[in-house]
Amino acid sequence: MNRRVMYGFKEFTNFEDAIKKFRERVNLCDDVERVESKNSLGRILANEIRSPLDLPPFDRSVVDGYAVRSIDVSGASPSNPITLKIVGKVFADTEYNLSLGKDESVEIFTGGRIPSGADCVLMAEDCRRDGNELIVFKQCFSMQNISRRGEDFMAGETVLNAGTVIKPFHLGALISLGIREIDVLRRARISVISTGNEIHDIDEGSHGTIDATRPMIISSIRDMGLDPVDMGTVPDDEELIIKKLEEALASSDMVVITGGTSIGEHDLVPDAVNHVAKPGIIVHGISMRPARTTGFAFHGNKPILMISGFPVAAYISSNIFLREFFEKFYGTKLDPPPTIRGRLTMRWPNQAGIRSFVRVIVRRVGNEYTVEPLRLTGSGILSTLTRANGLLVIDEKSEGYDEGDYVDVIITQPVEVIK
Repeated sequence: MNRRVMYGFKEFTNFEDAIKKFRERVNLCDDVERVESKNSLGRILANEIRSPLDLPPFDRSVVDGYAVRSIDVSGASPSNPITLKIVGKVFADTEYNLSLGKDESVEIFTGGRIPSGADCVLMAEDCRRDGNELIVFKQCFSMQNISRRGEDFMAGETVLNAGTVIKPFHLGALISLGIREIDVLRRARISVISTGNEIHDIDEGSHGTIDATRPMIISSIRDMGLDPVDMGTVPDDEELIIKKLEEALASSDMVVITGGTSIGEHDLVPDAVNHVAKPGIIVHGISMRPARTTGFAFHGNKPILMISGFPVAAYISSNIFLREFFEKFYGTKLDPPPTIRGRLTMRWPNQAGIRSFVRVIVRRVGNEYTVEPLRLTGSGILSTLTRANGLLVIDEKSEGYDEGDYVDVIITQPVEVIK
């Protein structure tokens, strides 16, 4: 282990190396449960879904108008109108049972089944009804305004792949195909523990420091569609920390523990974790700013993420490793965060070998975006997250950026527009 009480860390692990070591020990989830498709939003699909039918199940109209034979309206124009006979009407829930003959038409509404013999649909605005006759002012080409059978999905076609994170449009596709239930991977349970003699919950009086970090991480876990388990607060007592860790590991897929991760006399978490976990701590101290005291251990295939109690460091490090856990545990990919490219308003240096996460304010000024780093960058200054609307990630190979350089920024809140 790299930790020595009050002597600092002997070394810090490269950011990418730390991520690799974390991911390689997380096992894929294979616990499946069945849910109703209509309630599957945000769940992870366990198996490939194939279409049980053609959708649409027949050729159908995509407009309101008249089903005709294209050959009968060839050459139609305002100066050369063509007259057809109207022989029927088709709604979305009805059909015309006869075959369309020469110079005949059928009034049809959006979603209606194309009558036999017809090969296109004339839009209502391109013609005029006169009793039982249709005066056509525009020609219509074969298959125009028709959605073909199986155009959306064909029977046997892959609709969704295993590992898909169900979004509203996925849910819509499942319902439209009549798929009532699907198999999904169970929600991961992630326990969150806070440590420290000085902290307390918001409803436990006014002494000490209110613990904002644990509720924030729990909210992040819930926001990812996972199940957080609030394990509460533990004082700086190694035996009590060990007991709480054992309790959390028994009922969770991952444990996040905040505070007590550095090199102070009361930073007891690393020793407690090594007592409980086998093989124990894999990485402690990562070349990143903020949150360089971040570390993780494994108990079997269950990760224990050790993060700072400072809210900014905790927020950044927990979100990084929660995303990595999610993707590896479920064998999927989360959507990339939205980014904007903007011009830096000041020089911002970076220490070589450090992956930096700089809180910035992005503004739209005219036709371009400007990026202003916040000068207050302490890992305990929560206002740098609330005031910022972006995060500039500086690679450890970079020595920083000069004023006027264009950089890519992860957007965390709406962008301010300066007129």
